[in-house]
Amino acid sequence: MMFALTSISRRHRSLHHLRHLFSTTTSTTSSSSTTTSDTESSPSLSTVKESVFCSEPNPHRAIKTLFSFPDQSCARYAADHALRSLSQSLDPTARSHLLDSFIPLASSEKDFAALLISYGSAFLPRSALDAFRHRLAAGDPSSVSVLSFNALLSAYMRSRCHRKVPDLFVRLCKEHSIKPDAVSFGLLIKSFFLSNRSNDAFTALKHIRDQKGIVLTYQIYELLLVSLRSREKREEVNQLWDEMLAAGYNKPDCTAYNVKIWCHAFRGETERVYEVISEMEAAGFKRAQPDTVTYNYLIGCLSKKDRVEDVKEVYRTMKSKKGRCSPDAATFFNVLSFLCRHGDFETGLEVFRDSLSNKGKLPEFPVLRKLVQGLVKEGKMDAAKEVVKEVTTVRPRWTNLWKEVEES
Repeated sequence: MMFALTSISRRHRSLHHLRHLFSTTTSTTSSSSTTTSDTESSPSLSTVKESVFCSEPNPHRAIKTLFSFPDQSCARYAADHALRSLSQSLDPTARSHLLDSFIPLASSEKDFAALLISYGSAFLPRSALDAFRHRLAAGDPSSVSVLSFNALLSAYMRSRCHRKVPDLFVRLCKEHSIKPDAVSFGLLIKSFFLSNRSNDAFTALKHIRDQKGIVLTYQIYELLLVSLRSREKREEVNQLWDEMLAAGYNKPDCTAYNVKIWCHAFRGETERVYEVISEMEAAGFKRAQPDTVTYNYLIGCLSKKDRVEDVKEVYRTMKSKKGRCSPDAATFFNVLSFLCRHGDFETGLEVFRDSLSNKGKLPEFPVLRKLVQGLVKEGKMDAAKEVVKEVTTVRPRWTNLWKEVEES
């Protein structure tokens, strides 16, 4: 009974602060701009995320803290946080009624767009579409602007209904004579990628290039690069990379850099991979810094050249850096497989132990079998038994497979 009352109380507090948040956001956007001194004294959004949300266990207090920040992006982050929490405690009808009650407050198109996105955060894409159509029916000319249209598409993306975006895009543009902009096409292309329709994405790209006045955004370039990587179109990657830089996007992030590194790694161009990594490290901003995928590509490239010591050095570098560069399941698999192939079972045992301490990111059974067989061959029976014992503890379904190895 006490638990139920506590949950209800928590829910009402969240609802209250969510209403307060929207009213605060609306009044902020409709009022005059913040003074320079206020803006300079306000912490950045990243600072808010790290200092408030990572240390404040109570979401309701965290949102209340954000009321003092004039930056609307902070309020938007808080609203998303609250809506995601409420989506777990309120049924869809209650969530929809809550957000519908804010429609009268969204007098400006900017506020209405923010409200549409909030429907997406609450996993209510259909309600967002209903609100959009209701505003169109009201006859307000500004309501059919591309800003609201993009917000509606974003709501569907946030609700994980990306497969419905292409049809929605075409239908609404046709029905209401909406002229999509670069952001609209970016959302369309992203929905194609998420729906495994990369061919349609490139058809949309051709359409964008044929349109005067529409400039590809960096996000579109990055999506295209990732898609070309998945289709192993190396020459096209290089061409698009050069086009992206020529368009003025000369500060790629890690995701884009990794596609470039993949091209060099595939060809075994080790020095070029090192050069790109050095460029990433010298970029001077966090989003461009190398991550686990970066180093996995480097390890793959070094493995092609049979550079055993270099592979071990890169692996230990990843261990020391931790965080975004920590070894993952692919790292353990590739490094252990490579070491076993070159007879370095002692270092392979080290890698195996590391995989155990990393939430059980064990390599696949065939690789572990090679490790055990190698340790046995070198007379390291205790180490071999250790591997078998640990693996069968973490992966009990492999017990019969080990029996087959022992009998062979």
